[in-house]
Amino acid sequence: MTPTRTIGLAGLLASTVLTAPAIAWAQDAAPSVPAPQDPEAVSTVEDIVVRGRFVPDVKRETSAVANILTEEDIKRSGDSEIGEALARVTGLSIVGDGYVYVRGLGDRYSSIVLDGSTLPSPEPLKRVVPLDLFPTSLVSNAQIQKTYSAQYPGEFGGGLIALSTRAIPNERFLSFGASISAETETTGKEGLYWDAGGKLSNIGIADNSLNLPKFIAIDPSLKSFANNPAMLQAAGRSLRNIWSIDGDKNLPDFGFNLSGAEIIDLSNGVRLGGFVAVDYDYQVRNREGVRNSFEVNGGVNDQISPEACAGAGGLSNAVGCGFRRTEQEYALNALGAFGIEFNENHELKLTTLLLRKTRQQALIERGLFSADPGLIRSFQRLNWIEQQMNSNQLSGRHVFMLPMALDRLQIDWRAAYSTATRDTPYRREYSYRLEPDNVFRLTPGSDSNRTFFSALEDENKEFGLDFTLNGMIADREITLKAGGLHQERERDFASRRYSFQPAAGVIISPELRSFVPEIIFSPDNIGGNAGYTLRDITDPSDFFDATMEINAAYASAEVEVIKDLRVTAGVRYEDSEQQVNSFIPLGETGAGDPINANLAQDFWLPTATATWEFADNMQLRFGYSKTINRPDLRELANALFLDDDSNTLERGNPNLKIAEIQNYDLRWEWYFGQRQSATIGLFYKSFDNPIERTYQPIGEGFGRSFQNAQEATLKGVEAEIDYTLPMDVWAPNLTWFQDNEVFVVANVTWSDSEVKDAAYTRALQGQSEWLGNLQLGFENTTARRRATLLVNYQGERISDAGIITGSTRLPDVIETPPILLDLVASQTFTVGGRDYDLGAKVENILGEEYERSQSFANGGKGVVEGYKLGTTFSLSLSTTF
Repeated sequence: MTPTRTIGLAGLLASTVLTAPAIAWAQDAAPSVPAPQDPEAVSTVEDIVVRGRFVPDVKRETSAVANILTEEDIKRSGDSEIGEALARVTGLSIVGDGYVYVRGLGDRYSSIVLDGSTLPSPEPLKRVVPLDLFPTSLVSNAQIQKTYSAQYPGEFGGGLIALSTRAIPNERFLSFGASISAETETTGKEGLYWDAGGKLSNIGIADNSLNLPKFIAIDPSLKSFANNPAMLQAAGRSLRNIWSIDGDKNLPDFGFNLSGAEIIDLSNGVRLGGFVAVDYDYQVRNREGVRNSFEVNGGVNDQISPEACAGAGGLSNAVGCGFRRTEQEYALNALGAFGIEFNENHELKLTTLLLRKTRQQALIERGLFSADPGLIRSFQRLNWIEQQMNSNQLSGRHVFMLPMALDRLQIDWRAAYSTATRDTPYRREYSYRLEPDNVFRLTPGSDSNRTFFSALEDENKEFGLDFTLNGMIADREITLKAGGLHQERERDFASRRYSFQPAAGVIISPELRSFVPEIIFSPDNIGGNAGYTLRDITDPSDFFDATMEINAAYASAEVEVIKDLRVTAGVRYEDSEQQVNSFIPLGETGAGDPINANLAQDFWLPTATATWEFADNMQLRFGYSKTINRPDLRELANALFLDDDSNTLERGNPNLKIAEIQNYDLRWEWYFGQRQSATIGLFYKSFDNPIERTYQPIGEGFGRSFQNAQEATLKGVEAEIDYTLPMDVWAPNLTWFQDNEVFVVANVTWSDSEVKDAAYTRALQGQSEWLGNLQLGFENTTARRRATLLVNYQGERISDAGIITGSTRLPDVIETPPILLDLVASQTFTVGGRDYDLGAKVENILGEEYERSQSFANGGKGVVEGYKLGTTFSLSLSTTF
């Protein structure tokens, strides 16, 4: 991204944000009355004095600095996943598969609650649930809170995303929709595939053939088989002999959703209601590009790029260097919400949410690897990943009227049980190398092949109770809140690794190594003294278990101190204990010895927000709070994980500390019309012991881990505008402008961060200097059509912070996200007395690319990862019965 391009886009967004309110102000100031030649009209206007307007807005009524994402906002953007929709909100960016960065901070500083309850994550490398699991059809609204409130968990850094599922419906309905899409880099082109087997594998459900064989499950360590060659041979033969990756044409993406609601009115005001929704999506994506790893001085460790093949000495088989990956994704989501209203004051609700995603991956990396200097190597991986999150919540709301000044008492309670699982029942890796006789052969070393089985389970139990008491005292509205939370979380992870290695004293012939793996590892070549023997190569650190318990209580008060000045203040007390049990990995001193990490600490977390409505429909907010950021259970574990997307190893750090954060916010808000507003805000944060993801040596190469920096600061400015252009006033004689409502939604965020440590200063990991969104669109309610052009910009950020190794600091890995330009349009039409909604969307019109890179002291730059992102064309059709 060139500086000119960055400044140009930021300038466009900033000018839109800052000039549109001026237009609206001038429009308010101008008299909207008939021309002076109409004497009756003039005399009428002389009797009217307009001082201001009350403009209702959900965001305005909150007691915190917040943004609200409504169903109308989602319709405008045409987004199918809540993560995509949140990317349009001021100061938010979405990274990877739906991970929220608030004000440029990493996803670790974001919190997500669903109907008030926290959620476990099915990702072993992430602390929060990925939002691409949530289709927008299952979410009624989202509140993005940027200042802390005491009723929420104390882990708050950048912001909190509060998702709400649909409650008891107002009317019965049945709705159905379907969609199809094509991506220019994938659809109709050749992809990489392997045979997962099973009748239902084509919809993301694997059969038992991918699981650890029952024979090996007798003793997964294989130790009891060591002195029984027949049993060891049977164990090796029990593994599926599926290795090869084939090419096939990619299908288009498709999906459907079905939802319905029913209401039953009983006697005495009792009302039953239920809402059920099911959503299914299939998506396939090709990714082709380069991946490299570098030494501190810029020298190349691994070179997976076309340049590797170009320098292969003219060998005819040295072609196709670089990386290719095809990922098929099957998503099945379901929501059931059932409630009973006894009257307007008492309500019970049962919500069950199931989010399931299966990914089948095939990967080929070809190039120069440090493990085989001077030889072209081809690395293949087959991977099957099943992720599932199930959340169940029983909640109640009860309102009582009391004979006192604070006369309304509301009691809210919830009991939630959630689980998240991630199973990798089948992952295979193997490598061939191009030898001097121009023949690819299976590498002879111990890393020539591996088979993995792993499973992660995260269980969360939570009970919360909230009391809200409000009323009037001395003509001042007062709201008092108090409540508590008990949370228990358990996480277990286990992995097994196996490898076929030559039997003792056996040398595998070059001829056999030149065949495909199905022949090399055929049953005839397993066991005995003439072939391969199955070995367990599991590392002690491939297992860990962890627990966390939190007990919390809070109290807060919202008071109108003087006219037009509201103050909300509170404090939260949290007492937590985290316990992680893992092991020292192989290759390190004391390998196999236990490592127990224990973090037990309590905090008092004060918060205060003042809102001053200093002019008609304008208000100023100031907020302060102290919050924390705990290490995730996995980040404390010394276990080794693979990031499937970047093919990078990650390891936790048992010595991490809890980070403490001081938060300051100041925001000016102007509400000048229905769904029309402008805001400008300032924010400042200081961090003690911030936790960051780092880039550092792991084993024989480089990977990721985590560490505490000493301190850090973040400061910034954000501005936004939501404005409907008065086209009928500007062009009253043009019919098109009279019938259409033209709107602009724009926001821009500038932030600057600084991490201070013993030997260096840099920006926070994951923090972008510039973020921006622009939406330009029109809507015709009479013709029932709308169209929106959307721009999303995220500035470059540190993906992985380089650490000091020896006397040298490794260079940071810099991520350069693409500029995304999308176009969304929809039309409602009637056929046979029924309405149908037809939607069309074009994503990534610019065809931007993704890149991560490193810059070195000698002025050089190396691309760590880069690949093309195609343009996606989508069509959807839905109707309601």
